[in-house]
Amino acid sequence: MLVDDLQSTNDGDLARYLNNYFFNTPFTDIPAARNYMTGMLKKYRSKDAAAFELFISGVIEKRLTKYNQAERNFSKAIAIAQKTGNHYLLFSLHSNQAFIQASKGNSAAAMINYRLAQKEAIALDDINRHILLAINISDLYYKNNLFTQSLQYLDQAEAMATSSRSKQFHHENFIYFNKAEIYFKMNKRDSLNKYYRLLLSPKRAPTGIYNFRKRAAYFVEMAEGEYPKAINDINTLRNDSQFSFGDEDLIYLADAYHKAGMNDSAKVTINTVFKAIGKDHNPFLKHHLYQMLGQIALSESDRASAAKYLSLALTNLQDHTDHMVQVANISSEMKIDQIAGDFIRREEQYKRQRLMLTFAVVVSGLLVAIIIMFYRSVRQKRYYEQLIYKNKQQELAFINSHEVRRHLSNILGLVDLVQDKSLTNDEGDRIIKDLHHSAESLDRAIKNISEKLDS
Repeated sequence: MLVDDLQSTNDGDLARYLNNYFFNTPFTDIPAARNYMTGMLKKYRSKDAAAFELFISGVIEKRLTKYNQAERNFSKAIAIAQKTGNHYLLFSLHSNQAFIQASKGNSAAAMINYRLAQKEAIALDDINRHILLAINISDLYYKNNLFTQSLQYLDQAEAMATSSRSKQFHHENFIYFNKAEIYFKMNKRDSLNKYYRLLLSPKRAPTGIYNFRKRAAYFVEMAEGEYPKAINDINTLRNDSQFSFGDEDLIYLADAYHKAGMNDSAKVTINTVFKAIGKDHNPFLKHHLYQMLGQIALSESDRASAAKYLSLALTNLQDHTDHMVQVANISSEMKIDQIAGDFIRREEQYKRQRLMLTFAVVVSGLLVAIIIMFYRSVRQKRYYEQLIYKNKQQELAFINSHEVRRHLSNILGLVDLVQDKSLTNDEGDRIIKDLHHSAESLDRAIKNISEKLDS
């Protein structure tokens, strides 16, 4: 398990693991798991232990929809992580902070945190963080009913995941579910069914897949007009310990009640949602809920209530529009940051390429110089060999013309004397002795020539 190797685990992988683990672990197991993890962090990651502990608290509180407490803990963790320069943890903290702010309806603040997360992703030059960021931003646009923009970010995330062949974060699960949810809202049943089938594939990674399949299932039921079945399934999920039931499920339940004509249940569910979000400034969600209440009031011929609710819906829609103008401005700044990051990255690549080219030129120059030196050495060697050969020729010619011929002439002369019959015995012995000496001298000269030829 990842936590058993905390000394070598990457901070980004650890933050991702903690986020997924504490968001999906049964509530009854959380206290023991939290105590165990706290001890492990203090033992092996003392430098960042305090920030990670606050991160865990924030994730748990986010799951319990205690958004204000989660936001405070994430802010404290960000302050610590900024001091230690932990870019991976900062990316996760800013992303979680943005998710909470988006859930609370503060889209502008969420985009600011996504921009900060993007800066960390650029600093890390990590494709997986860029993919996660695109998925998260798509979710923000989805929450604000900007489906086209949301799909653009999901397509961007899918393209990055495909090009990098990255399976590390199981991106496909999130991309397919988000697309299924968007096509449900856009009433595109064929596309919804396509991504629902993809989510049902047995090859899907386990990360979040149970929640995604259950939600997509009641999307399909609602899209096909099977509202009673969808209502029953959503209510069953409220008691499912494996399922992370949240405000979004209550909103879909209210929609199902309203579409099924069960207006009293719809109103009760809507009021439950209002209590859950409390004072959170979530203008688009409130616009949707007030609009539903206004439609219910109209169907009940309660014109006064309808006028009140529809007026509140219009006010929140205007507030939502103002928020989205801020989001658009921040989104433009993020694009500029991304372009600047791409420019810096390409400049670094250019510098590396230029350095490699310079190195290649230097190596090529050295190789050429070595080849030239080798060629010159071979030529000089041949030149000196020719000189030596000429010297040997001259030396051999000298030996041949002087030494060999002199000894040979002596021998020939002595042979002529030996043939003289008037010689005395003493003279003959002396001539034979001289002849033997001249023969030895000739033999030495010939051996000398042989040695020089061999060398």
